[in-house]
Amino acid sequence: MSPRKSSLNRNNFCLLFFLTFSLTAYAETSPPTELFHWTNSRRMEAYLPALERGEIPMKVSKPDRYGALDTFFAIHPHLIGTPALFTWRDVVGGMGSTKVEWYAKMELDKEIKPRLIVMEVKPGAKVLPVESVMTSGQLPPGFNLNPNLSLDGVDIVEHEFYQTSEKDPNKKYLWFREYIIVNPKAIAKVKHRWTDIVPYVDEGIRRLESGQEIEAISPSLDSSFRDKRSRDRALGVLQYIRFGPSAAPMCEDLYRGINDRGSGMFK
Repeated sequence: MSPRKSSLNRNNFCLLFFLTFSLTAYAETSPPTELFHWTNSRRMEAYLPALERGEIPMKVSKPDRYGALDTFFAIHPHLIGTPALFTWRDVVGGMGSTKVEWYAKMELDKEIKPRLIVMEVKPGAKVLPVESVMTSGQLPPGFNLNPNLSLDGVDIVEHEFYQTSEKDPNKKYLWFREYIIVNPKAIAKVKHRWTDIVPYVDEGIRRLESGQEIEAISPSLDSSFRDKRSRDRALGVLQYIRFGPSAAPMCEDLYRGINDRGSGMFK
């Protein structure tokens, strides 16, 4: 089950939990300096016209073939139809949740290659923190968790999704964190060309190889990419982007976790 997808259709895949929600109107927080969006080569083709104009590819969230919708909109259905782009603060962690949902897909035999979009955020961008808390139960279709949430004057939503412990409802842990751009004018510059993203790729490789902490999308699931399989999968993607087709076999080995016993390949 996807950490970012919730179903609005009782006959399809519904959340196995009941979502309770608390929204705190914090004083606006400082925006992140940069945000990252991972995708694949097929989707990138549709994004290119906007990217070549220096624009970010805003999308309207729609239910997928199973009736599942991006969680933020599933729990705020009155905002469905709002153009948005889901992004993350860490270039490595933003690749996806290695145990649930992965965005930097690499299936070279199917001509599916990982692609990265980097966005520089304007210093004055308005960020709205939104916190969702999930407890035991089931989400009814179309349940409106917070019908009063407004995005007027908001540039970026910092959405943190927590789950409580079944044994102790007073305890909660962060399931995932995402940054949702709802105003493209908050972005000062967008980068997608190889020469522009290489510095971020190199930094990601360095951090993975040196064992540095990674800010995962789903800290509770991925343990900040501390396990070898998670780190190797991310490293395979970054090595492929950095060195291209000539390194593809080795990168695919890392990505698929074939070298779990440790070959020291890129260490």
